[in-house]
Amino acid sequence: GGFGGTNDIGRVSLGVGRVSGLSNSYTTANVWGGTNAENSAQFSGKSYGIISVNSTLYMWVMVEGSYFSKSELYYSTNYGATWTSAGWRFENIGGAFSVPAFLNFGKDNFNARDNYVYIYAPGVKSASFDSANTIDLARVLNDQIKNRVSYEFFAGMDAVDNSLWTTDINSRKPVITYPSKVHWTISAGYNPGLNRYFLFNNSTPNPPQSANSPGNLEIFDAPTPWGPWTLAASYNNFGGLGYTFSYYLA
Repeated sequence: GGFGGTNDIGRVSLGVGRVSGLSNSYTTANVWGGTNAENSAQFSGKSYGIISVNSTLYMWVMVEGSYFSKSELYYSTNYGATWTSAGWRFENIGGAFSVPAFLNFGKDNFNARDNYVYIYAPGVKSASFDSANTIDLARVLNDQIKNRVSYEFFAGMDAVDNSLWTTDINSRKPVITYPSKVHWTISAGYNPGLNRYFLFNNSTPNPPQSANSPGNLEIFDAPTPWGPWTLAASYNNFGGLGYTFSYYLA
């Protein structure tokens, strides 16, 4: 239901909210979907990735009824009031990039290191809440986000530690390989004060359990978006029962 709503009142499968103001005097609103929303939700699904670039919002949406197999890119030029599909999906590729998340560089991506937008996703997953133990990385020029043919995928490092990229999604290589099972929820952001990149992931308990079972939280840290990534912290049974959640800077 969003702000002021409940699991029953105003509930939508996907909604967009707004938090405005300072930490001690902020206001909230349901912009798109939810209780007393400024705008009704146009479609359903799930999302774990949203970013603002040059005042345009971009959101990855797991397509309703096709979770863990299809993700579609939507964009908004009016701060989330309405959304338009870019007209293509990641699909039929073994689940790759079916649950993408953007690497955020602060408000409107102000601190971006270059002209690229970076996207992380668990390697391959299934609706049984289990997945592979890898995380993939893609990038696209910030003025080409809507164009599928402009996307490149991390393909490893060369002999002098330069990152390699390919337009062939099947030739990608993981940026993180972790012994525990990587779950679908990823958040990533750049910290300008530390000049470091942080990636958060909730790994799957072993053996896999339902979404309402306790999960584990891993925090990874790196000097670049492609690594080398190191495990900075790990917490078992993070948050107790219930879904692990993420937030994104827009």
